[in-house]
Amino acid sequence: MLKEQIVFPLYRMFSDKRIMDLNRKLSSVKIQEYLAVLPSVKGIMACFSRQDFKEGRCELEGKQLYMQDYARQRSAIVYCEAWKEIDKNQLLAVMTYALTCGQEPSFSHPSDELYAHMFQTYSLDFSRKILEDNLMQIARQEYGKAEDLHILPSFGPGFFGMDFLECEKLISLLEGAKVGITTSNGMLHPLKSCVGILICIKGNAKIGLEPCQYCSATKDSCEFCTFYGGK
Repeated sequence: MLKEQIVFPLYRMFSDKRIMDLNRKLSSVKIQEYLAVLPSVKGIMACFSRQDFKEGRCELEGKQLYMQDYARQRSAIVYCEAWKEIDKNQLLAVMTYALTCGQEPSFSHPSDELYAHMFQTYSLDFSRKILEDNLMQIARQEYGKAEDLHILPSFGPGFFGMDFLECEKLISLLEGAKVGITTSNGMLHPLKSCVGILICIKGNAKIGLEPCQYCSATKDSCEFCTFYGGK
C-alpha cells in the first residue's frame, strides 16, 4: 500500500477550463490577491494495488470494501450500494483520498467571497482529476499499457448510495487529522473538503445507480456538483 500526503499549489489549477473561464472575468490584480490569501489544496491518499489484493489488505465483496493500513494497524469496512454492480475480478487498483482547501479566508466584498468559493470548489475537482490520472499511471505500471483500464466515477459519502457517516471511517483510515481534516456527525471540517474512493477496473462497468439518488443537497447546489455541473 502506498500512502502519502499531497499538496497541489493553486497555480497548477490554471489549466482547468472552469478556472480559466473564471479568470477571464477577473483582473490579473484580483487573481493575485486570491492566490495570496487562498491556501493550496492539500490532502492524503492511500493506494491499494495487486500485492494488497493478494495479501488481503483490500477486498471488495458485494456492497462492502475492506481496506487495511497494515503499517499503522488501521482498517475500515466501507459500504456503498453501487459496489454490488462491480465484478470483484475486474478490480485492479483502489485509491482512497481526502482533500481540503483549508479554512476559508474572509473577504469584505460578497463578490470576492463568491469567486473565492468557486475557485476553491473547482480546485478540489481538478485535484481529484490529478489523483485519477495518478491511479491510472499506477495501474498501467502494474498491468501494462495493453490492458483495457477504466477509472470509475469517484465514490464518496452522499453519492451512489454511500451514507454520509462513512466519511468518518475513511478519515480515520487515512489519518486525515495530519492534514487538518476532521469529521463531526458525518460532516467534514474544514467545510471546503472532500473524501472519496477511486476504483480502477479491467474492462468497463456500467453503474446503474444514479450518483445523486440519495443526495440530500438542494437543487440550487447542482451547478457546483462534480457529476452534473448544473446540467
